[in-house]
This record gives sequence, C-alpha cells and structure tokens, in this order.
Amino acid sequence: METLYPIPNRSTFRINPAVFAGRERYGPFTQLERAYRIVASNDWTVFLNTDPFLATARLTAVGRRWLVPVIRQDFKDELPVSMMDWVPLYRHAYERSLDHFRQYYDRLPQPHHCHRPLRFEGAREIRPEA
Repeated sequence: METLYPIPNRSTFRINPAVFAGRERYGPFTQLERAYRIVASNDWTVFLNTDPFLATARLTAVGRRWLVPVIRQDFKDELPVSMMDWVPLYRHAYERSLDHFRQYYDRLPQPHHCHRPLRFEGAREIRPEA
C-alpha cells in the first residue's frame, strides 16, 4: 500500500530536496524520519485548522498522522487548543525536523577541487591574500 504524502497548499512554500539527500544515502527513512520530512516540507496550514475568531487551532487528519509523533518527541502534555499555544510547539517540531536532516547534511562529501575558500561580499568576489 502506497502512502500519500501531503502537498503544500501554498505554491510559495517549497523546501529544497537536497536537505534530505544526505540522509537518503543511508537507506530508506524510518517512520519517524518520514514524519520529520513531511513536517519540514509542508506549511503549518496542512497540519492545523485554525479559527481566528475564536483563536483556536485543531489538528487535521494529516496533523494527527505526521505532526503529533514529532511533537511527542519532546512534549508529553495534553495538546493545546489555543492558536498561540501551538506556535512554539509547531516551531519546535519544525526545527527538530530540520535539525535531524542537518546532521546528515554535514556528512556529504565536499568537492576536492577547491584549494582555498572564496568569500563573497555583495556582488563582487574577494579572494583571500596568498
């Protein structure tokens, strides 16, 4: 059975797939890593239905499936109802997801043809003095 992954409902929200490339080199993702990838790849509106008038937020089905396991890594209390209480929870889940993949990003092989680093300031290139 193939799992359908959510697609961001705003076309402006995109994350570069290269963020996940380092981890993909080590084999298939675990269930938690799939949740991390989905949380990192989607806008919060995929996971939460909000009511601005009442200042409340409810989890969508996608949120219960993918966001809750990431939140439960650090947060064991009852999930909030207030929109404002969801802000730090979602932000932490998003950062936790990206941090997981960043640790593999550092392990990607670096090109060997660069002998000295380049620094950029604005539009002009500055090479270090020899």
